[in-house]
Amino acid sequence: MIDTFLTLLFLHFLLDFSLQGEWVAIFKLKNDWVMLVHSYIWAFPIYWYLHSVGTGNHETLLFLAAGHYLIDRITPKLRTDINKRLIIDQLLHIGQLVIAQHFI
Repeated sequence: MIDTFLTLLFLHFLLDFSLQGEWVAIFKLKNDWVMLVHSYIWAFPIYWYLHSVGTGNHETLLFLAAGHYLIDRITPKLRTDINKRLIIDQLLHIGQLVIAQHFI
């Protein structure tokens, strides 16, 4: 179970930072289509991994993509400094992974 969670964390950081690129980071906040594509690019490999270990289903994919979309839409609007927003954003995404792994 801990191996699964560590793999989910690895995938999250790889997909949310390394594969995102500067263009996506800028335009996902300005364009709903870019945000939607970013959310599914993040969600699908995580869903696929969870499915491969026997815990993911189609509802998991929807939960991951919709949750990622909403988190990335809401956290930039928080009235706090950028470091706190980043921490809140990452904690919400990690919480999303925990829910997806254990409850969906």
